[in-house]
Amino acid sequence: MKKLPSEILAKYEAVIGLEIHVQLSTQSKMFATEAAGLAPGPNRHVSLIAMAHPGALPSINLGGVEKAVRFGMAIHGEIAQTCYFDRKHYFYPDSPKGYQMTQDGKPYCMGGRIEFPMPDGEIRGIDLHHIHIEEDAGKSLHQAGKPYTQVDLNRAGTPLIEIVTLPTLHEPEEAGALMAEVRRLVRYLDVGDGDMEKGNLRCDANISIRPKGVKTLGTRAEIKNVNSINFVIRALKYEFQRQVQLVEAGEEIVQETRTWDAQAGKTFGMRDKENAHDYRYFPEPDLLPIHLSEAWMSARKAELLELPIDRYRRYLEAGLSVNESLALIEQIQLSAYFDQLVEQVDSSKTAANWLLGPVKAFLNQSGQSIEQFPLGVDQLVELITWVKKGQFSRQVAIAQVLPAWVESPSAPLERIAQQLDLLGKPEADEIGKILQEVLDAFPKEANRLKQGEMKLIGFFIGQANKKFKGKADPKAIKTAVMEWAKS
Repeated sequence: MKKLPSEILAKYEAVIGLEIHVQLSTQSKMFATEAAGLAPGPNRHVSLIAMAHPGALPSINLGGVEKAVRFGMAIHGEIAQTCYFDRKHYFYPDSPKGYQMTQDGKPYCMGGRIEFPMPDGEIRGIDLHHIHIEEDAGKSLHQAGKPYTQVDLNRAGTPLIEIVTLPTLHEPEEAGALMAEVRRLVRYLDVGDGDMEKGNLRCDANISIRPKGVKTLGTRAEIKNVNSINFVIRALKYEFQRQVQLVEAGEEIVQETRTWDAQAGKTFGMRDKENAHDYRYFPEPDLLPIHLSEAWMSARKAELLELPIDRYRRYLEAGLSVNESLALIEQIQLSAYFDQLVEQVDSSKTAANWLLGPVKAFLNQSGQSIEQFPLGVDQLVELITWVKKGQFSRQVAIAQVLPAWVESPSAPLERIAQQLDLLGKPEADEIGKILQEVLDAFPKEANRLKQGEMKLIGFFIGQANKKFKGKADPKAIKTAVMEWAKS
């Protein structure tokens, strides 16, 4: 598709709404007793109940309901204390029943709002229409060049919640940021793992266009099963241009379901978009309604933790940058470690510099998470304190002490420092002697420093610190260099 000029695109506005599917991390399926999750091979986690054999009656997984309610409460939705399930009929190879058990007439959660940070730091939000509980379908496997489709039913019956937003987003980047926030929420609330590569978090993206200033909605297209934040953004950008191109050419936009081909960078039509009557919904006859007591609801509400967006605001107010705040809220365990660190070092900036600098670098290199980091908060505080007191420089702490200590985390810091020969700070006369050696080794730079080129102070501090192997207090070295420059 030829890229349209920006002045033509600027005439139109995208209207975007998402249907976000979150797989719940329960041990068993939503209405059957076989295991949910990974299986040793295809079609291993399939029961007669999941395939709706005659006489095989389903039952409701309370663990799935609990996780769904927890998410609904976190986004301030209105939780129905009584709700029921419906049958949604459609025929497809990955749905052996010929129908899906879902909620149509009375979803468990109405309304709600999700706020999310944009990459530039701005906080935006979107109101939800509802969230409902349903079961997932199986998976159809299409191999290029093969005249058949394989079906794996391991996933069939796995519990899902579907988050249906109002169509109030206007930028593909907003949709991407919303998906990132949902992934954080899912993990913070222990609702699911949010693994988009495995399809455990995915969305159907609905988009229409209209001339700017017009309030009526255009004809929408639905982009089905997008399982990457980057793909959501790219697919919506492509679809916006495609629809504008059709309108500009005087052609009609057809309401349809489309698929995103990441390799081609395009969306392709799959089928005409179904409407509710096509699915012939009716109440599920084999399941009784769910009744949630006040006491049960209160207990679930009491379990809620501080949400990522609230932590994000708190970190910004504490003086951290947008990037630092976003990095810290990505994992609840990292955020919790940071909060404990701040309490003891009494500086958000210092705590962030250490945690997002050398500690994060170690975790990335070793492929570990913060829960596996060998040093506890108290130990990292001790290391930071030694640096503050000038026992050794931050550079030495990062390059030598930290790697040695994570190898022997049960050893006292003093023993680690002794083994690295870092104890015993040089006296002032020794600092002066070493500094003179450095000045003699770099006469041209020394002369420029004497002439007032003060940016060379850092160069001489670094050279002197190399000779001291980090033992000397950098502040003492700086004082000595500045005194020499002014003498």
